[in-house]
Formats: sequence, C-alpha cells, structure tokens
Amino acid sequence: MKYEYINRDKSIITFNIKGDTCTISGGYYIRLGGELDNLSFIDPSGGPYISIGTNLKDFIGQDFVVDKIEREYDKIVLKQDY
Repeated sequence: MKYEYINRDKSIITFNIKGDTCTISGGYYIRLGGELDNLSFIDPSGGPYISIGTNLKDFIGQDFVVDKIEREYDKIVLKQDY
C-alpha cells in the first residue's frame, strides 16, 4: 500500500508498505542518525522524525512499529519484527 503524508513544509512524504517493510521517500533531504549499519533515526526535511520504536499509525493510518532502519542505495527502508 502507498500512503502520502504532507509534512509541515508542505512536502509529500511517501510511505510504501509491503508486508513488514516500509520504504520512505520525499522531502528536500533526509537526515540520518546513528551508524550506517545501525541507524537509530531518520528525519526528512519538514518531518516526520522517525526513530526505532515509532508507530507510523499517525502517518499511514495503520499500526507499523519501526524496529529497524536501513539505508539501501538511494532509499530508506523501515522494518518491523525483523
């Protein structure tokens, strides 16, 4: 499923859910925190700030608790129950 969230900068942040994986894109830039093999948060320009343990329900309308954040080439992938 594809969900779009309009953040405080009026940018569209797109969440693509496939099973237990969510790919996020959008915003002017995305700030990453942690080490490349062990990211602890992402923060797209204008939000939303997403860290380990965040439930995406407010952004996508369904429960999806982030257990792992990975960077795969040019995209950010959020995973649950990995």
